[in-house]
Amino acid sequence: MWPSKLNHVSPTEEHFLKLTLRFFREQYVSSGSDAESVDSFRSAVCSVWGLLENNEDGNVIYEINSCQYKTGQILSKGEYGSVYEATRVSDDLKVAVKIVRPLSPDFVSIPGHPNFLHREIALHILASEGHVPEIIRLLDWEERNSKYVMVLENPSPCMDLFTFIQSRGGKIPENLARIIMRQAVKALIECTMDYWCPEWIETGWYHAFPATVWKLGLMSYKLLCGNLPDTDTRKQIRNKKWRKDDLTKEFCRFINTSLQEDPHQRIQIKNILLHEWFQV
Repeated sequence: MWPSKLNHVSPTEEHFLKLTLRFFREQYVSSGSDAESVDSFRSAVCSVWGLLENNEDGNVIYEINSCQYKTGQILSKGEYGSVYEATRVSDDLKVAVKIVRPLSPDFVSIPGHPNFLHREIALHILASEGHVPEIIRLLDWEERNSKYVMVLENPSPCMDLFTFIQSRGGKIPENLARIIMRQAVKALIECTMDYWCPEWIETGWYHAFPATVWKLGLMSYKLLCGNLPDTDTRKQIRNKKWRKDDLTKEFCRFINTSLQEDPHQRIQIKNILLHEWFQV
């Protein structure tokens, strides 16, 4: 089956390529070549152009830096892109293919790369240095017509945190939350990222480590309480007096020290795993 739609190319390029494919197909058929040879030629031409090819079963094949990846069902979809389960054709390695179309240019420079990179790519590269089990590594990537195609590790079984929490009724037990948060802290210590926090909202400035502590505190609260702190709760936290009867005193103290609006009053990220809640 010849591709009915070719992505990542202009209409003129697509029309020219289809005419080329049709011409060579007719030549192969008229010369008595078997269908397998025709399909092989078609795949080769599509690979040279670096195109996305639609197969009969609805799956898609990407060729990225000379490696082919066959995508399957969608894992998640957001405002800026989608993530698909995929298999590396050469060795059947299970991976995830993420396709992102950024709405605004956001480029940074990182060591070892002479050209500026889009921030998400750069952060993935930095996070993938070494081998931190808690961080999903970037295996390969490519830029195509304002889109970024990323090949990521795809551990199995795997589920995004939001879906996991919803499957448990919107919140999870404290002992399970502790395991998840321990993994999150280890990952973020290795690769500090951007998060909204009070000082950013108020001044437009923030320090990465205290901002990360704030995000970890919100994440912990959401996991165990099923929502975010309201105005009264934030006031209690500010005074370090927040309590909740069905949660341990160790967890309540962790929230009181991680969700302080003054970044200087928050626990330091290097000390989080030493906090009593993580030692239970």
